[in-house]
This record gives sequence, structure tokens and C-alpha cells, in this order.
Amino acid sequence: MIRQVLSLTCALTIGVLVVALAGATPSLGAPAMSEAQQKWLKDAQLGPHSPATHDWAAIEAAAKKEGKVVVYSSSSRIPAAAKSFEAAYPGIKVEAFDMGTVDVISKVKEEARARVRTGDVFFAGDPPTVIFEMVPRRMLWNFVPSELVGLIPKEFREPLLVQRLGTRVIIYNSEVYKTPPIKSWWDLTRPQWKGKVQIKDIFESGENLSMMATFVKHADHFASSYKEAFGKEITLDKDCPNAAFQWIKDFLKNDPVFAGSDGDATRAVGTRGQKDPPLATVDYAKYRDVMAGRFVFEPALDVKPVGAVFYQTYLGIIDQAPHPNAAKLMIRWLMGDSRGGKGYEPFFVPGDYPVRTGMLEFPRGAVPMAVLKTKAWTIDPMYAYEHGARILDFWVANQRRR
Repeated sequence: MIRQVLSLTCALTIGVLVVALAGATPSLGAPAMSEAQQKWLKDAQLGPHSPATHDWAAIEAAAKKEGKVVVYSSSSRIPAAAKSFEAAYPGIKVEAFDMGTVDVISKVKEEARARVRTGDVFFAGDPPTVIFEMVPRRMLWNFVPSELVGLIPKEFREPLLVQRLGTRVIIYNSEVYKTPPIKSWWDLTRPQWKGKVQIKDIFESGENLSMMATFVKHADHFASSYKEAFGKEITLDKDCPNAAFQWIKDFLKNDPVFAGSDGDATRAVGTRGQKDPPLATVDYAKYRDVMAGRFVFEPALDVKPVGAVFYQTYLGIIDQAPHPNAAKLMIRWLMGDSRGGKGYEPFFVPGDYPVRTGMLEFPRGAVPMAVLKTKAWTIDPMYAYEHGARILDFWVANQRRR
């Protein structure tokens, strides 16, 4: 297994953002399929040629002839899954690229534009871009192992397979604070927390951009939570169409620290021995570092108006992948089994929620999904796609005023 960490320029993604900021509407039209693309689909038995039942013995035999599989992943846990895959399928090497979501998407787009066929498996989030841009433009193809069809709800099987729901939360240092030091997202706009909240910039995190879009969708809840926090009705600035935009403006005015990664933000919050640690908005799955004894933090799941925001992480086969059969094996591996085993084991942690039904066990220390759902929202990919450019524009304008 080869583990590679890429630091890519995000020229194409930034280009898309610039177009969006300029007010252009990205096209959803699907390009006509080339002869090469149609032949690849037929040979790989994907798309319209996908059989109802997969012959795994034949797929594995073909995968061994291919000899390797290349995975573009946004998770730092992909090397562990790759290692177990190689142990299960000797003779098939894994090239697992550990990148951020923006870099994964940029790499797939750049290779598609250059007609470079290197990657096999796409494994990342950013629902608006994935569902309303990459899938319609046939950069990715859906593949659902036939034995899992009955175990995964349709909303998580189409148009692209979801591997798990991740969770965005606010975390605090539990060595300093025995209970959450905040009760509301509005508390992050108070002078007490000025310059003391870490978050990955929405220009570098599709998940955070989609989280902001989710806030805007639920703006009425932000208005009511403002009244709870400050004891009066909210008064909107002229450039804020609703309470969620007002929160974004006030949050940016309070000088948040833009972290390079969720790992950096987690370290800043959870390192032991601090007297005045910051807060951070990160992926709840980072809680595995607490369970391993590396950091001390807890999620503030009861903050108003929402304690957590779920986001989708997708698996797909990259268009004209050179190793389609090995890609199918890898996707089945990453979906795991009913006890969180196989390739799902690194993701069987608190904060990550499998989409397959009938799980026989749950991760130690995990808040049950049924409980967390009562205090969480889920990213709406369509809403985030339609409103993302407007939020980016507003974000940039208010960053400049800081």
C-alpha cells in the first residue's frame, strides 16, 4: 500500500467559485458520452450495463488481473482501510491518496478535463458539488454492491452511494470546562470568544460551506435562539436578509481563527494543560482522539438552535477508471459489514454513522443516532447548491470588513 499526501492547488474549484461569485449559473447538462466512455461502461459493467446481481468471484478474478486500485479520499483513515484491503486481497495494491475534500474534487475534475485516467475510487463529501455537478456531468458513476441494496435506504443509494453520515459539531476542552461553556451558536459572537473560535474556512471546506447553507435554510431557528440568548428580538442589519446571515456576519466580526484542518483545530482545543483554550467547529469523528487518550474535549451537543449537522460522504467510481473491478471490490470493502468490520472499521467511531440498516453493534461511546437526530439537521444538497454562491459572496464581503 502506498500512502501519499497531496497538497494541490485548487485552481479549478476556485475557478468554479469565482464563476459562482460572478453570478453565473453552473450548467447541469450532461455531456454526450464519447465512444470510449460507452465502451468503458460496457466493459466495466457499470451504468446501464450494471447487472442486478454481482458475480463477486468474477469481479475478484478480474481485479487481480488489474493488480491495483487508486483511491482519492478526504479521510486520514483511508490508509488503515487500504492496509486491511491488501491483507484480504493479496496481489491487489492500493494507492490511497489522503487529501481534503476540495483537493479530491479538484483532482478528479482536473484529470477529467485533461483526459488523464488515473483514479479509480472517489471517496469524499461536499454534497452540492458531488450531486449537482460531478454526477450529472458523468465524472462519477454509481456502484452499489447488489447484496447491500436491501440494506441501504434509497436516499443513500442514489444518485451516488453514501458510505456514512459525518457530523459537524462545536467542541470544548473538557479538562478546563466540566460542562459546555456555551449554550448557543450566538455565544460565539460574544466578546468573551473574540478570536477564540477555530474553524476551517468555507473556501477550503465544502462541508462547512454546506453547514452555513443549512443554517440559512433554518434561519427562523437562528432568530428564535437569538431571543433565547440575548432576551430580545433580533434586529437585522440592512445587508442581512435573515437571522442566519446576521449570525455569519457577527461571527466573522468576532475574529474566528481559520484552521488549516480539523486536526489542527482539534489539537488547539483538546491539548492538555491549557488555561484558556479556544472552541472549534470540527468533525465529531475526531472524538476518536479523546478515546485514544491523545486529547481532552467533548462536543457541545445541546447548543441552540442545533447541536450537530450531518453531512454525506460518498463513494463512486471515477469515469473511465483504469481498474474498475478493483474499484468495485474496494467500495464493497469500505461499506463494511453489519458489525462495522472490514474496511468500515476505521470509520466505526463516535460521530460517524453508517447508512446501512441492521447494524448489530454500535461504536463504544457513540451517541445513538435516534438521540442525536433530535438535536441535529442534515445538509440538503439542493439547497446548499442553490444558495452556496450567495453565502460565499456574503462571507467574502464580511471577511474584508474585519
